[in-house]
Amino acid sequence: VFFHNSASKGFFSWLVNVHHYHAPYISVECKNYSTDPVNPEFDQLLGRLNRKRGFVGIMTCRRIEDRDLMSKRCRDVVNNNDKQLIMVFDDADITALLGFAAAHEKKKIDDYLEDRLKEILT
Repeated sequence: VFFHNSASKGFFSWLVNVHHYHAPYISVECKNYSTDPVNPEFDQLLGRLNRKRGFVGIMTCRRIEDRDLMSKRCRDVVNNNDKQLIMVFDDADITALLGFAAAHEKKKIDDYLEDRLKEILT
């Protein structure tokens, strides 16, 4: 599934205006896995990224066992093609983000997402 990126401020705007990713849409893959997503799942999402949809994808999964390895896989995507970006979030990430949303703390949402992006880009 993919979502229209109409953000004029915040993280999804920063992706376009600060980080210079082409992201008119954000492709999202939800994996109900008990293990970390691996290369075939990344390849599947990468196959959905293109000039028309954009080059930013989000993968969700139940739990990330090895966050360092997951960040490395995301870094590999960026290093292989600096126009493409995949970010992976698990249930704990989604729960944290929903908590910020419920408390009307948009800046914390943006900061959380930006921190995850920094893990990938640095």
